[in-house]
Amino acid sequence: MSIALAALLLTILVLPQQPDPTSVKDNLAPATLRGRVIDKVSGVPIPRAVVTLSRRPDPRTQLVTVDGRVEAAVQVSSDADGRFEFQELSGEYFLSVGAGEFRATHVPYDASPSRAAAYGPERLKSIQLRPGEIRSDLTIALAPALAISGRVVDAAGLGLSDIPVRVRDVAADERFDPARPRSTDDLGAFRIFGLAPGSYRVCAEGSASPRINQLSLTRELRFATTCHGSGPGGETVVLADADIEGLQIRMEQHATFFIRGAVLDSGGAPVRPDVVSLGRVSEGGGSSTGSSGTEGGRFTFSNVVPGIYAVSASSGGPERPGGRELEMGLVPVDITTADVEDVVVTMKKGAPLRGTIVFEDGPAANLRVEAIQIEPQRRDRRWMTGSGTLSATVRPDLSFELKELFGPYALSVAGLPRGTAVKSIHYRGRDVLEVPTEFDEAAAHTAEVVLTARVAELAGRVLDQHGNPAAGARIMIFPAEPARWGDTNRGAGILPNDGAFRLTDLAAGDYLVVAVSAEDLRHMESGPWYRREPWQRLSTIAQRITLLDNDRRVVDLNLRLLPPESRK
Repeated sequence: MSIALAALLLTILVLPQQPDPTSVKDNLAPATLRGRVIDKVSGVPIPRAVVTLSRRPDPRTQLVTVDGRVEAAVQVSSDADGRFEFQELSGEYFLSVGAGEFRATHVPYDASPSRAAAYGPERLKSIQLRPGEIRSDLTIALAPALAISGRVVDAAGLGLSDIPVRVRDVAADERFDPARPRSTDDLGAFRIFGLAPGSYRVCAEGSASPRINQLSLTRELRFATTCHGSGPGGETVVLADADIEGLQIRMEQHATFFIRGAVLDSGGAPVRPDVVSLGRVSEGGGSSTGSSGTEGGRFTFSNVVPGIYAVSASSGGPERPGGRELEMGLVPVDITTADVEDVVVTMKKGAPLRGTIVFEDGPAANLRVEAIQIEPQRRDRRWMTGSGTLSATVRPDLSFELKELFGPYALSVAGLPRGTAVKSIHYRGRDVLEVPTEFDEAAAHTAEVVLTARVAELAGRVLDQHGNPAAGARIMIFPAEPARWGDTNRGAGILPNDGAFRLTDLAAGDYLVVAVSAEDLRHMESGPWYRREPWQRLSTIAQRITLLDNDRRVVDLNLRLLPPESRK
């Protein structure tokens, strides 16, 4: 073989193969998405519907790519036949659809918990588009929106005008459009529209706001916030497939009262606090009124309607000038028929909490210490305005420190690797895992968080009363010990058509487990899951299960009905 021929062969071997121009074009070609928006009930096309594609489930948030570009959501409107089209797409997108700006005829199709009854567990799935793909089979059926209407009247049945009326989604414990309450007209009538099917509590809001340290101390008459139905929290109304009309909310005038008292610092001396406030403890949290105290720490709240309140005071902190250490105090106050005098709020300094992480069988192979967070959580709604470190990151030496803890907290742990669970949290000789605890300032009192890899698993199916798989059911599992009932208890999402469930990474222990329908769960009246009452009600129908280390249990559950008082 000649030298020239050998060189030619070598050149052919080492030259890279040129890609097929056709395949390059296919790999870089953008995708197209076409679809149609229709009415879920009638099947009629919905024109001018707004369809949004976003890189994130919430289209209001931006996605910043690795090269620094910002990808915003893109929108189009449907045509007269309800059809829409997106071009120049690639990758994964999340979809949301609405009837259009200033149109409340249909329930928006998105990820809000309040849409669950309208669209079920399959709503808002992401769409994955391959390069060059043309997809034309997407149909979005928007559920017609519903309304609740009625009148707000006084004790004599006369209509009350300009009364804000709000509804609260009982299942999601969220207000519907909280920035825009619907006010009554001159006849006391209201109509709240654009609602998804579900369970709601309807309340007319009174105008009585407490005042602090005002010179005029008139004992005023005010209408108090009143909800539809009997009882302090009212009753739920259920929207199914038709509007609810003729609701009546009867508001009564109440005499207002005074709360008087003084604030003391951590040394027991009268002090003028930076802030003294009165917060009303209500179902959804609370509202407060306050300002700085007077000389000598004296304060007077006037125009207070009957209810349960908390008087709180604070001084110092990093945001205050002078570098004073933060002090806080709180006193509960229950007003029924008389003024409350001589309330004494004694402030104290926040307690620190130091602790360590301990592994029962050594650290997990997939452990990322910096991802573990120790989170103090409040169970007492009176402390909604409390301060303190919200969480602490575990250090490389497996230690952590929380600062300025005021009032009782329940500790929980987030960011654990898969296959790991919290076995216990020891403080002052007892296990305080999920138990609200008042921590003190003693340096010797530290917390020990014990993690275990001996996790249990609970799996099975949920069957209805006919022995068929209970599609759409929900599993709730929580500790058998009532002291540990709180907002971090476990639960499975809405179950698939075969009714199967699987709960993993459970620490050994005694549990209560129950399967209920998603609709029944929405009828629970008591709001967010950090309150004790929902767990108390569920415990009456739950099954007790003891899980051991490394347990793998298979249990078929029967769908249970909630107790009657939970299904009003």
